Amino acid sequence: MNSSPKSKQLILIQADSLTNKVGGIYQYTKNIVKNLDQNSFKLITQTKSNEFNPQNQLIIPKKKLTLYGTYRHSYLISKTIQQIPATHYWQTDHIFPLNLPKKLKKILSIHDLSSYLYPEFHTKLNYLGHKLFFKKSLHQADLILTPSKTVFDEVQANFKLNCRIETVYNGVNPEPEIIPPINRITEPFFLYVGTIEPRKNLNTLIQAYTNIQTQIPENLLLIGHPGWKSKEIHKLIQKHPKIIFLNHLPEPQKNYYIKTATALVYPSLYEGFGLPPLEAMQIGTPVVTSHTPALKELYKNHSLQFNPVNPLELSQLLINLSQNQSLRIELIKKGKLLSNQLTWKKTATKIQQLISEV
Repeated sequence: MNSSPKSKQLILIQADSLTNKVGGIYQYTKNIVKNLDQNSFKLITQTKSNEFNPQNQLIIPKKKLTLYGTYRHSYLISKTIQQIPATHYWQTDHIFPLNLPKKLKKILSIHDLSSYLYPEFHTKLNYLGHKLFFKKSLHQADLILTPSKTVFDEVQANFKLNCRIETVYNGVNPEPEIIPPINRITEPFFLYVGTIEPRKNLNTLIQAYTNIQTQIPENLLLIGHPGWKSKEIHKLIQKHPKIIFLNHLPEPQKNYYIKTATALVYPSLYEGFGLPPLEAMQIGTPVVTSHTPALKELYKNHSLQFNPVNPLELSQLLINLSQNQSLRIELIKKGKLLSNQLTWKKTATKIQQLISEV
């Protein structure tokens, strides 16, 4: 960066997701931070991350004590950063800590509005937290970042805000690391990647697959962290020997299964972006998604899409993909066209530019 006053900005980035290393917000935060000007920020984390320079990390632990998380969120973070000569505070996941210094310009990433629009997809505690603090955070922000025009429109439609709102699409890494697991699955399979929870609509996927499992050679493979209300899905899985659950996997092993799948299937009922389909397109795997708004916005011209409450429609798409190699090749080409346009480097560059303008 040049030596203009803009280069002296110091961004405090709320990066607690780096501790969990699971989910889309972790991928978002990790990949954007890796592509930022490394002299422009400090990360606020719960534990030290070996993925980043220790000099760039401000550790504010979250102890396993009753209400300590509330204490950290409402007082400790703001107290700790009071003396840091920062210019900006970037909350990468929806809700600002309380009592942030007024001198800081505040940036807020809103990945989706599921807690607001679809509270039935969330725990009561998560819903309550968003109900109490989400709207206040929106009104505190000087800049709001959304990952799709769909979320942009939802924010505009549901809240009267005076701040700047910008859409910056998520990205992928041009050369993802791929490592075969030691005891890898060698039979053909369709693949789902994502959290195991009701919003992801795995009931429809499982029903669609079981309708046709005797007509195709593929198994159904599910990879993801067990989330809220995942027990019912696991009960369904146990009834079907051709459905395999592998839990959360390290990135290189997950990428191996994406690469070797007949297709990635993403049946979600609601998304703000939906990162796994884009990752599959970059790796060179055909994609099937539901035609919910954000997935339609991003992937309509690069994937097969279906009504998320119509398992028979999905069943037919799976048969077509299993039996039609030319269709798979066509989808791979279409997916590559999109994934080559959307990289984490472009995302980070755009976000850093927007922050510099606040």
